[in-house]
Amino acid sequence: MLYVLQPGRLLTAEGESFVVREDDAALLRLAPHRVDRIEVGRQIRLDEAALDLAAATDTVLLRTDGWGRALGRWTPAGSGRARRQLAQAAVVLDPARRLELARSIVEGRILSQRTLLKRLARGRKGADFTAGVIKAAPRLRRMARAALLNPRLDTPAALMGQEGEAAALYWPLLAASLGKPEFFRGQRRRRRGEDAMNVVLDLLSGLLARDMEVALERHGLHTGFAVLHAAEDGVEALVYDLMEEFRAPLVEACALALFGRRALERQHFESWGDSWRLTQEGYGACIRGYEAWVARPVTGQRSNEKMLWRGVMEEQALAYVAYCEDGVAYEPYRMDY
Repeated sequence: MLYVLQPGRLLTAEGESFVVREDDAALLRLAPHRVDRIEVGRQIRLDEAALDLAAATDTVLLRTDGWGRALGRWTPAGSGRARRQLAQAAVVLDPARRLELARSIVEGRILSQRTLLKRLARGRKGADFTAGVIKAAPRLRRMARAALLNPRLDTPAALMGQEGEAAALYWPLLAASLGKPEFFRGQRRRRRGEDAMNVVLDLLSGLLARDMEVALERHGLHTGFAVLHAAEDGVEALVYDLMEEFRAPLVEACALALFGRRALERQHFESWGDSWRLTQEGYGACIRGYEAWVARPVTGQRSNEKMLWRGVMEEQALAYVAYCEDGVAYEPYRMDY
């Protein structure tokens, strides 16, 4: 992944490489096979050569606002996998198959929340947080099992309600683990900038969403056809579906580490009316933290081989394809304890 954020720089292409320039100096040369997405900030110049090379090499290029929100993107031509997308649409239109798949996704999300809390509690003795996790863990396990098997949870809306009940246990404990109420008050409020932790979670979620979108599109899936989140014009609902099982290990765990290791402190945030937002330095710290996090090796559940996190996302995209096309049972990604 390549991020070009420093104002005044130029993204161009020379020969078969992307080049980042400042004034007359070439700061970086990068072959296209080493990057599948480039993000450029608002005050970055880019020329036709960069756009042409991105198009020729299936490299996604996004322009962001400087705080992690995408303003627009240059993407490769569509995969043309009409049969695959028809099979995907057939699942969405079949209430039984849609519910089966949605159940697996919610189960995976709740189990990963439980595992993250247990990891955070490991080695802590006598703390209120540890006692809270010991009490909550069995409840979260029962909620995950109910998401998979309870006949009363028979619609995507009901399953999202079950996820909401699990979240009511999860977020206060996550805040207790952080132990910095000035940064996080224990409630997840998306896109409001209510506190520092919510700002960081929003940014990291955006990075994860773009990674997931690339993985899904690479394998010809339609990102608007989903089973848990409702299909709406202009909404990448499938991206949000498959992000669920990765939020705890990649977004929430990474955010806690950034604060815990003091890569993020008060000076990395500024007030914006009644809300918070990251400074440029804070934004850079989040990107560096996320990229280091997803670059760690992890064992893929399908292959049982070591790979990077983006490889695991690709595995899950292929598992989704296998369910839609061949009826192979879908197993969500579950964190290892």
